[in-house]
Amino acid sequence: MTTLNQSPNAFHGTHLEGVDKELQYMNSNLEEIQKSLENYLENKRRQFPRFYFISNDDLLEILGQSKNPPGVMPHMKKLFDNIKSLTLSKPNPNGPMVATEMRSNEDEVVPFEGQVSLSSIFGIFLIKNIFRLHLMVKLKNGYVMLKIK
Repeated sequence: MTTLNQSPNAFHGTHLEGVDKELQYMNSNLEEIQKSLENYLENKRRQFPRFYFISNDDLLEILGQSKNPPGVMPHMKKLFDNIKSLTLSKPNPNGPMVATEMRSNEDEVVPFEGQVSLSSIFGIFLIKNIFRLHLMVKLKNGYVMLKIK
């Protein structure tokens, strides 16, 4: 490969001895790496089924930003219907970021009951369950208020 790099002429480079075998070896290594990557992404998709709805490139970016919740925000719309973003803060400089509310595409704001720690990428995806619990509490409180009247 060093000889090929020194001689930029494609015709001469492809006719050097051993280049074809080396390229075939590199190609088989690349196929093995791609297969391993597909298995890794499939494993992550099994852990969180919403990942099935995004491309491999988006999933790799999300996983690469696992320690940076603001870096995942551009993908929220792809993962959750009508959730545009989360309001994030860092109450403790040494602690993890927390989410305090979510925003819809129409800029409706739904505050969380308390703060949700986003210490890992999967903390962000726990938001879905917290959102459900939050709505259940709000509906229950509304039902109790109606019953009282």
